[in-house]
Amino acid sequence: HTQRYTFGTSPLKLSNNRKKHLESLQKSVNLQIDALEKQFPNDIEPVIKIGKELNQLGVNSENTYLFIQGHTIENSVILAFLQSLCTILRSNKEGEIIANAKHEEEKRVELNHYRNNLIDVEKALKSNTEYKSCFLYEKIKLDLDNYMRKIKN
Repeated sequence: HTQRYTFGTSPLKLSNNRKKHLESLQKSVNLQIDALEKQFPNDIEPVIKIGKELNQLGVNSENTYLFIQGHTIENSVILAFLQSLCTILRSNKEGEIIANAKHEEEKRVELNHYRNNLIDVEKALKSNTEYKSCFLYEKIKLDLDNYMRKIKN
């Protein structure tokens, strides 16, 4: 059998519901590995070998996400997680506004003000430029510059 995947703990305390989602994802990944091993038994050793080679190059379970196509991880993981999180946070904040309002008019005004100042999660991600501080960004930029110089010559 190949390596089984577990999801590390983070400093965030996960609610039981979120923890169940991660456990379900872990189970799903492991079931998929089992199915692939049964379907392609001759490919287990080459996959293990590739895994070791990737590990020697610095790719491991803690940084694999850096090597996945950005849009895939953004759409399949990050947006789904953030939209769910934002829904919870919005609901909590609106509940707070409702609970603290002294009368209906204040509640209406405060809720409208809050809702009008929200920004779409996808828009917020698109305006983020923090990726430029990642060590891989500079490497990719340098590789592209070198490639462009080669094709111009």
